Amino acid sequence: MISATFATLALTAASLANAQYGPGGQYGGSGNNNGDSGNNGGSGNPYSNGGGNNLYNNNYGGISQYTTAVTAHATLATLSFAFLFPLGGILIRLTSWRGTWWIHALVQGFAYLLYIIAFGLGLYLSLNAPAELDLLSNAHPILGIMLFALLPFQPVLGWVHHVMFKARGQRTVWSYGHVWLGRIAITVGIINGGLGLRLAQRSGVWAPGNGVIIAYAVLAGGMWLVYAGSAVFGEVKRKRGGGDETAKGGYVVPRYQEVDMHDRPPRYA
Repeated sequence: MISATFATLALTAASLANAQYGPGGQYGGSGNNNGDSGNNGGSGNPYSNGGGNNLYNNNYGGISQYTTAVTAHATLATLSFAFLFPLGGILIRLTSWRGTWWIHALVQGFAYLLYIIAFGLGLYLSLNAPAELDLLSNAHPILGIMLFALLPFQPVLGWVHHVMFKARGQRTVWSYGHVWLGRIAITVGIINGGLGLRLAQRSGVWAPGNGVIIAYAVLAGGMWLVYAGSAVFGEVKRKRGGGDETAKGGYVVPRYQEVDMHDRPPRYA
């Protein structure tokens, strides 16, 4: 179930990316164009007006300022979705210290704060980019906006899950909402980071080399594999251990790991 869901998310994002970057797409290739616009000898770069007057200067006060903003956006978003969010998920699955959920909450909260800043930078860049790019119709900012709209529900669902687990000793619908929204957001966020690098490369505004894109794919993909593996391991361990939903003699016997995480004394049958 978990593997199938992750695979579905990856395929969906890949389809959306292909619509943008594949043949005939907004940023896809078209024959042997080689970047030539065919219009007054223009380069095809929407940030250049063909007369040497760079549009960076009009919109951002200089190419250096723009590059700095894009770099900050990419760095903060990558730290959030390719490192901190997965790290918080790994900790909650593989550790059982008393109060682990507090560490989980702090890591995720810090990652969320970084993403808020990254989103603000991305929105500013999108709204002020040359109209030719039409960034707000691109897959990368669309997915970024969707993630920004969904993430505020995570701390709410997490807190309700914590309170309900302490009261009932088992998972509830709030628990599954929190768990699966997190898994979806992390998966889509990592994919969206790759789309962002691809967008920067295709648009010609800040062109990361292929080495940067490959490095991101390897590191972020590796982190995702560890995260997905920890999710599978945690679920298998929970089910083999009777889980937090195993009832014996009419009483719920919580799994020790989840009892420790939520600072709740066990109830015995």
